[in-house]
Parts: sequence; C-alpha cells; structure tokens
Amino acid sequence: MKQIFVFYILMLLYFTGIFSCNPIVKKVPEKTLSDSQLVEVNINSIKLNSQPGDLIVRLSDDMISEIIKQMAEGDKSFSHAGIVVIKHGKKFVCHILPDDNKLGADSVRFEPIDSFINPKTNLSCGWFRYDLTLAEINNLTRQLDSFYQRNVHFDRRFDLKSDDELYCSEMIMKAMQKATNKKLQFSQMYVPERMIKMLVFYFKKIKLTYAEIKKRPYISIESLYNMPQCKEIMRTKLKIMP
Repeated sequence: MKQIFVFYILMLLYFTGIFSCNPIVKKVPEKTLSDSQLVEVNINSIKLNSQPGDLIVRLSDDMISEIIKQMAEGDKSFSHAGIVVIKHGKKFVCHILPDDNKLGADSVRFEPIDSFINPKTNLSCGWFRYDLTLAEINNLTRQLDSFYQRNVHFDRRFDLKSDDELYCSEMIMKAMQKATNKKLQFSQMYVPERMIKMLVFYFKKIKLTYAEIKKRPYISIESLYNMPQCKEIMRTKLKIMP
C-alpha cells in the first residue's frame, strides 16, 4: 500500500512539471520598439543588406507623388524608383527626377540610400530584388553609368520611344532590358481615364493633348516589380504621422 502511495506521488510530481524533462517556462515578453525606432531599424537593414541591382521604391509626401501613384492600375503604394549601385566602395541609389529648383538637376544622379528614403520627405518605401546573375548586375551598372555620362535628362513627355530623355521607371526598364538581353519583361500600361484631365493640366507647359496622353503607353512603378523574376524583401513606413 505504501509503495502504491509513493507511486501516485511521483506520478503527480511528474505531470505537474517538477520532474519533467520539459518544464513549463514562462516566456519573458520581448521589449517592443517604438514606431520611430522600427523605421530606423528598417532603414538600417536596407542600407546594410541591399545589394547592387536591387530595386528601391518610395512614396514621397508631395502632390506630384500622389498623382503618380494614382496612375497605377493595381498597387498604388509608390511614386518613384531607383537601383542600388556601388560607387567608390559605397552604396547609392541611381535614379532620375524632374527637379525644377536647380538648373540641370533633372538628370541621372547617385544618392545615398538613407537620403533617398529619408523619413522627413517620404511616407513609405519598398525593397525588391531581381533574379540577376553577377554579369547582368555588372551590365546594369555600366548601363546606368552610360546614362549618367551622357547627361540624360528627365523625360517630361513620358515618351518611351526615345532614349534621349528618361523618366525613373523608363530608365530602369531600359537599363534592365539591355543588361539582361530582354530576359526581364516589363508590362506597359495606359493612363487611367480618370487621370487624363489632371495630366493634361500637369503637361500644359509642353502642350500634351488629351488624345496624346490617352494613347501613350508608360511604365508604372508597379510594373518594375510585378514579375516572377522580382521578389519583395520589405515594405516599411518612413514618416510617422501624429
């Protein structure tokens, strides 16, 4: 009888975890990051882990960016794009902007990553990676350098037929296709009907008509990453709204 009693006591101790090989351990809550700390961590991750040939896209906090993002058919998250390159041992984003504030500033530029996705002027960003060989990445870098050396300016007419002037997604598409021998295919889109009148007003200085805008194909920001050979690595907020 005594032996049976001892047996029951041992079994009780075992099932309550005292003698168990897997005792119950209370998980200590991890320290949570504030929104601004998380933004800083994500920016540093992009700076540290991005590679040449990666695509960085962003949404800025100005009216033009709002117009551009609305031109997308599906994902209206971003308004501008650039490609990560290495210059003098450091990472930069190669891109092109229609800068009206400084003469000649609307040409190809190389900007530090943390400046390109600065939370002071940008709402959010995304980081994507193409399926590229090392040779294709080197070809891509040379092609972007060629645009820079030629002093290519921003294409205010959004005309895909000419390489003399380029807008941001057009530059990336054409550089990628030359670097990969057209392995990557980018979908061309047309301006949504609801946006045409607004763009007629935007393009009034160069006198683009309603009919011209309606029939002119363009490369949207989402066209740069909506393909099997491009994978999303991260999306993050940048500006924390009060």
